[in-house]
Amino acid sequence: ERAQTALKSWGVLSDDGTLSSEGAKICALPISPLHARLLVKAPPSLQRDLIDLIATLERPAPLWQRIDRVPPGQQDTVREARQKELFRDGCDATTAIRTLRCGDEKRHHLHKTALAECRRIATQLRDFFELPPVINDKALAQPDRAALIAYLLREWNTCAYVRRRRGKGWGNGHEEVLLDSDSLLPEERNAALILESVGIAKGARVQLMGRTAMPCTFDDLVNARIGTSQLTAPR
Repeated sequence: ERAQTALKSWGVLSDDGTLSSEGAKICALPISPLHARLLVKAPPSLQRDLIDLIATLERPAPLWQRIDRVPPGQQDTVREARQKELFRDGCDATTAIRTLRCGDEKRHHLHKTALAECRRIATQLRDFFELPPVINDKALAQPDRAALIAYLLREWNTCAYVRRRRGKGWGNGHEEVLLDSDSLLPEERNAALILESVGIAKGARVQLMGRTAMPCTFDDLVNARIGTSQLTAPR
């Protein structure tokens, strides 16, 4: 019953429990139901960016290889190429999109198989929405980060997290995660969209690890009607 209620709230099922037209589109996409719903509901202006982002979220392995596996004499060159061409804005999500579109296996030291699989998924999804494949797309390589943040907060508000006052945890009112040590999120940021979480066993308990973070502001959260702003005395 709870699952049915969720599917109805998503628009997948109609009130009588049958598959809706929107639900049929969601079921036709070869990706997770959450990601499929986000794509089906997205405005056309955002479809390219969202498809390429989701393709990286559906990836089988990390896109970037560890820099310490690069020969010492080439590490500075790889770091410079990554920083200049991919790692620009302290955002894991837009960096992933740029990597999918412009990443070079050798110059940026990327996982060949993971990159190829992400591009295959993106091309398959683009074909469904009658968009050009990644390699033939002449659109700008830079994603619209502000539009992505606004849309994701509106349609997927549980991806909004704030940093805890104490410790290293991030919470969204339902669960708490630790941010992956490889995240590009700047240390001074206190609000972010965290688009992936995976459970890692630590003895008898499971710790959730957050990945693919998009920095946002508290104003972004308030504008999306997630929480309210308050002025309090300094602590």
